[in-house]
Amino acid sequence: SSPPAAVPSPESLRAELFKIEQQLGMESSPSARLSLIREQARVSWALQQGSYQGLRSASPLSETEIQGLIEEIKSPVVVFFSAPQELWSFVLLPGSPEPIVLRTVIGRDELAKGVRHLVHDLANPLYEERARDQQRDFWDLLIAPWLDQLPAGTKHLTLIPHGALHELPFESLLDPAGTFLLNRVDVSVAPSLSALARA
Repeated sequence: SSPPAAVPSPESLRAELFKIEQQLGMESSPSARLSLIREQARVSWALQQGSYQGLRSASPLSETEIQGLIEEIKSPVVVFFSAPQELWSFVLLPGSPEPIVLRTVIGRDELAKGVRHLVHDLANPLYEERARDQQRDFWDLLIAPWLDQLPAGTKHLTLIPHGALHELPFESLLDPAGTFLLNRVDVSVAPSLSALARA
């Protein structure tokens, strides 16, 4: 039998991601840019699988284990990855072998600043109106891009944040009608896919 394939280190994956981001900045061909974006999504996904530092004893899940987990919990899982220049969303659906991959152009620092402002304003009744605007903005940024990809009748959703999104109260996000996410679907938040598998 052949030896197991070496798992790339987080440092090598970050270096690869940085190189791809530099290439994207210089590439003008739409087809070449699309190939680079796909590769960027692949590397981001690989980095996400091992990125949660609080679970050093939990090994990243294989593709087969991830598919088995999604089938076992029988509900969609959305994994976020906050890269330096963009946010990636990986929507994992029961019965679907491939994730739906979505890219949102917002840098890690800008995202973290927005989360801090929302958390601050939610804690202060004087800023209630401003907080509502931010809750709507975060809905448009984080939820709206993939919401229509969920199967009809979805009752439960698991979100796996990354970076500053661990601080975000997802349940409080507001849709265009002013309905909280928690009033539309039951929401669970897990720190990583590995943690979800151990729950």
